Amino acid sequence: MIGRRHFFAALFAAASLLAACGSTQSDVHSNQPGASGVTAAQGNRVTDHQSAINQRFASLDDYLAWLRQNEAPVDGAWYEEVSPGVYELRAGGNLKLDVPAGGQQRFTRAELERKFGFAK
Repeated sequence: MIGRRHFFAALFAAASLLAACGSTQSDVHSNQPGASGVTAAQGNRVTDHQSAINQRFASLDDYLAWLRQNEAPVDGAWYEEVSPGVYELRAGGNLKLDVPAGGQQRFTRAELERKFGFAK
């Protein structure tokens, strides 16, 4: 008898879960006072990651410093100044850069400024 109750309880839980997974976003309502029900995907909000790089950083130096601080430790791509005004694209660990064989990995400051929208 106990086994049968557990079976029906599990069946009810599975049916409830399937019904909840099949609901659409418009079926979800907030119980918070003043909530409009509009989500970020429906609105016109723009996060920092959707803004152009030159709008998120004051200068190329700020962006390159951010890359070095945040991307280098996690094996991301970043640029190292190898000589005055010349930068080399770096990546560590398992990151494979999408650069064709013999492709450019050294850039002048002016090239990076144009690439990231800091050129005046």
